[in-house]
Amino acid sequence: DRSGFGVLDDLAARPELGRPAVIMLTSSHEPADAERARAFGVAAYLPKPVSANELRAVVAAALDRAAAAPLLPAPASRPAATSRPDTDAPARVVRVLLAEDNPVNQLVAERMLRSRGHDVTIVGNGVEALAALDRASFDVVLMDLQMPEMGGLEAVRLIRAAERERGTPRLRVVAMTAHALPADRREALAAGMDDYLTKPVVRQQLMAMVERSSDPPADAGLLTVAMLETFGGESDLMREMAGVFVEVCPRLLDRLGRAIASRDAAVLTRAAEDFARTIGQFGLEPLAPVARAFEEHAATGDFDAAADALQRLEAVLTPFLAVLEGLGQPSTTPSTTDREP
Repeated sequence: DRSGFGVLDDLAARPELGRPAVIMLTSSHEPADAERARAFGVAAYLPKPVSANELRAVVAAALDRAAAAPLLPAPASRPAATSRPDTDAPARVVRVLLAEDNPVNQLVAERMLRSRGHDVTIVGNGVEALAALDRASFDVVLMDLQMPEMGGLEAVRLIRAAERERGTPRLRVVAMTAHALPADRREALAAGMDDYLTKPVVRQQLMAMVERSSDPPADAGLLTVAMLETFGGESDLMREMAGVFVEVCPRLLDRLGRAIASRDAAVLTRAAEDFARTIGQFGLEPLAPVARAFEEHAATGDFDAAADALQRLEAVLTPFLAVLEGLGQPSTTPSTTDREP
């Protein structure tokens, strides 16, 4: 049997296979193995067991990085084990507001974020988070759901209400909680969160959340994984639902487009609500912030921003629909009864 590092050697020696993004899963906790993986340009090195949420976030981040630069350099150009590939540097410094009341969780998240060069401000509850947002600007808020005085759900509702009242751009807010049930995630997203991070925090997952751009909101790989998770990986059901979404999605986009062109806020709000319900039925939670953005644009009357959002959404959904069309095709493998005796 070949080890994971042996497979990496084979990939690096065969340029005709391309330069795929590689994620290593391991039972080893040896620092030397992690450094060796980094020297190969591995996108992520995850100790087992790995949760589905963590794997999904890391896959999304790896795909984003693979689009920017190769992750498996040829053997002659491999960096030394002590160096870090240029692709590991963040594209920009992110201003993070961390709302968390547990001192240990504060310390862990802060050190992870500062190790990447990001700017971190720490508060202990929702009241302090709102006060910090009044004093300074941030790119993203990491919001614990259960805190004294004011929890994350109440705080994010007040943040969204203030944005609607003032007509200010939507701030990215990520929920942080030890609860990983689907109902908890739905409640957080419904309250106004843009994403969901399960504690204890894992570095790769945290960076994927903090450094993820809101433009575009997702990609075909992330959406496919989300849909597979929703339907339990059952191939027949997945193919059937893929076909249904391929059929209904163009109608949803057309309705959004006509609503924007009419510059009718009520029509756009209804179209956005229908879009939100549909993506929820198909488990496409990475698109939930987009649906909420359409509602925000309708509330503020910013139809130009809505048109830009629709253009970005179409750019994401076009390759995703192509993937689903492929899944929905019947297998070309002949059945037993069709084969020659």
